Amino acid sequence: MTDLDALTRRALGDPPPDPHARDRALVRLRSQISDAQGSVVSARRARSSRLSILAAVGVIVVGVSIVGVASLRRPLAADELTHLAQINHEWLIGRQAPSVRIEEAGVRSGQDLTTGQSFALIVRSLFSRSTNPDGSMDQTQTVVSVEFASEQDRATWEAMGSPKIPHAGQVITDHFEKPLYDLHAISTDPITLERNLRDGSVTGFALDDEQTFDEIGSLLAESELTPDQRAALYHVAASLDGVDVLGDTVDPLGRLGIGFSMAMGGSREVLIFDRNTGQPLAGESLPLDGESGGPWWWRAFHYESAPPSA
Repeated sequence: MTDLDALTRRALGDPPPDPHARDRALVRLRSQISDAQGSVVSARRARSSRLSILAAVGVIVVGVSIVGVASLRRPLAADELTHLAQINHEWLIGRQAPSVRIEEAGVRSGQDLTTGQSFALIVRSLFSRSTNPDGSMDQTQTVVSVEFASEQDRATWEAMGSPKIPHAGQVITDHFEKPLYDLHAISTDPITLERNLRDGSVTGFALDDEQTFDEIGSLLAESELTPDQRAALYHVAASLDGVDVLGDTVDPLGRLGIGFSMAMGGSREVLIFDRNTGQPLAGESLPLDGESGGPWWWRAFHYESAPPSA
């Protein structure tokens, strides 16, 4: 579940979604992102929480575009992930891991449970986190942009009395008594680490293969991990059954990397990594059939460069 999703659901509950609002939002998202990604692909060919919204539903975002080979199954995926572990380990020698901000984008649907009216918003937010000396965590969410998926959605919102919705520039702060992850449970031994991931020692809840794959992408963005801890995470990912390598993949922000995917229930989880540094660039969740409205959510990592250590 995304940060945006978790915060909003925690604050507002989880009413049933409106598929028509989702469809309207998806049409607009497709139009917006196809323009941006079309220019990226053309250039490559030439060169070679808590939001104040009436109700919250899942995320449907078009973000990633596969550029290269179609899915190639293991053991190629395991080889590529093992190679990325080596690249990332070497890249981190003599430098501090960069700090990270998380960007998430998705469709939010406000719904009047009495009349059944609903509207869809396209919401994009940035998240930054800091850990306090006592182990607690502070999170700041900054809403980057909010727009209606269509004029019909705007009209519906007005007909509903213009209920409060998030707005660009809105800042929401949260305090958590415990961090999202117990980084001390991330062993440098891949076998021990996999056991700690599965039994909930790292995340606070037990994980299956698919959830482990998804969480590894987020864990690798944690700047406090040592190079050896990070390498172990890559090796655990490489050991999972069902991981495919997608080849060259453009992330939601237009950055080119190498993509990996794994089926998870009715969705396919995708992780995208920078080939030169091994750092995770983004992750998203897509429908397995590829025809159910595009990706459901995406998350991208913004890194702030850290100078080499002395």
